[in-house]
Amino acid sequence: MADNVPSFLEPKRASNAWAIRGALTETGKPILGSDPHLGLTAPGIWYLARIEAPGLDITGATLPGMPFHLLGHNANIAWGMTTT
Repeated sequence: MADNVPSFLEPKRASNAWAIRGALTETGKPILGSDPHLGLTAPGIWYLARIEAPGLDITGATLPGMPFHLLGHNANIAWGMTTT
């Protein structure tokens, strides 16, 4: 089937994410790894951001004009993405 995919639809980059459950870590807390494998640009398109407000503390990465963190964590959860 892969032989029938037009070249413009073929993936150009790879991307990956993984998680380890807390029972397998030294701290007992889960670990999330997210690597969207985006190309390097100058200037970079990613911005590291932290939002602190009453009842809210989010740290992660976002893009200009994006109204939320695409990659990040708060006190309760972490989230990531892949590009493909």
